[in-house]
Amino acid sequence: MGNGLGTDLLMNGLQIADRVLGVWLLWLMPGRAMAIWTFVASAGFLLVLGLWHGIPEIPAIIIFGASVLVFTASTNIQYVYPPEMYETRFRSTGVGMAAAISHIGAAIAAFFFPVTMGELGTTTTLVLAAIFPIIGLIASMMWAPETNGKDIDTFA
Repeated sequence: MGNGLGTDLLMNGLQIADRVLGVWLLWLMPGRAMAIWTFVASAGFLLVLGLWHGIPEIPAIIIFGASVLVFTASTNIQYVYPPEMYETRFRSTGVGMAAAISHIGAAIAAFFFPVTMGELGTTTTLVLAAIFPIIGLIASMMWAPETNGKDIDTFA
């Protein structure tokens, strides 16, 4: 695609479109369901990209694009679902902890991704990266409360 203003505008425009998609998905489905399905999709895309050896260029671009779309759309959930999970008196602490853990994880991933790519290769890096949404999926299925249609102060 090259470098330059056109590429930057295209990439940022796609991220805005993905965010709008995420807001629409949050309107359509409960937060717990969105968390679970975006973890499934993220892990699935990473595993396909990591395990499909010799993947043709067009499917790789489509799967990677779908992965970025799901990831970007799913980040909207952090502004809606965590505040619904905590009782009012704990809400700011709970949301702050969720945001802090998310940011720490992002910083660790940003540091280790190029390291693992260089040391372990693409396949291993993508399969290792898939472990994290799988952990999020399992945790969400086991412990994430359903908040849809419930009084926000019923969660403790």
